[in-house]
Order: sequence, then structure tokens, then C-alpha cells
Amino acid sequence: MNIRRILQGFAAATSVAAVSLLAASPASAYPTWQTVGSTNSNWHCGTTKSHPASNNVNMRMCIVMNASNEAQAVVVVVNHASVAVNIEAPGINTTWGAGGYCNKYPLAPGAQRACFTNTWPLNCSQDNTYAVEYLKMNGYSGSVSHRETTPC
Repeated sequence: MNIRRILQGFAAATSVAAVSLLAASPASAYPTWQTVGSTNSNWHCGTTKSHPASNNVNMRMCIVMNASNEAQAVVVVVNHASVAVNIEAPGINTTWGAGGYCNKYPLAPGAQRACFTNTWPLNCSQDNTYAVEYLKMNGYSGSVSHRETTPC
């Protein structure tokens, strides 16, 4: 058998295996900040509040629930300042087991970004679901949280 054909066959098999592995990987938004557009009725958000380090940086916690009784927490941050700020979500915690974080990110003036946890089944024995994060902005922490009635 020809060495060239063996190598070509090996290269083709390796390519197929690599594509299969990439296609099978679970989707994950963290640890990077994501753009977020419009929300729908699945998004349950708390009130928007200013970060303690700046009245020009607003944040809110949302809980996104789906019809399969699963949810994920989302921290949404908007920069109304005239300068960029560094934001970081070192650890979003929830009462239903979802968790996540987002690395340090330079949020430009006028920009909005969101940090999503993984999607996790809700604990239907709890009356409320709760999510909390201590958002860091230029190294200063500020808490943001939201409590929502568990729908199941």
C-alpha cells in the first residue's frame, strides 16, 4: 500500500474526528461577556441599580427561565460613563445550582454586556429562586441580586 494514501486517509479521518468533537461540545457563554439584545417574557429581571463605585455604571440581575423548568442567571451591566471601566463577575451563585463567572472586560462608554451562568434545572421544592453576584468594577465590588417565584 502506498504511504501517500495512508497519510491522506489518516488526515481525512483526523479532520472528521475534529469536526465531530467540535460539534458535540456543549454551548457555554461564560467566561466571556456577551452582547445582549432584546429580552422576552422568559427574562425576569430585578431593578436596575448603580454600582457603588459609580452612579454611571448600572447593573441588574435577571433570571431566564424556560418551559423545561430550567434557568440561568444573567448579570447585565451598562456603562453610562464617559470613560471605559473594567468589569468582572467573579462568581454568580444561585439557589438552584446554576453558576458562572466572567473574566475582566473593558466596558466602553455607552456599551452594555451580560454575563450568563450555565442553564440548570430549577429546584421545584423551593418557593423562590435567587441569584447573586458581587460585580467588580475597576476593582470595587457591588452586589446585585434578584429573587423570583419558582414557576414549577
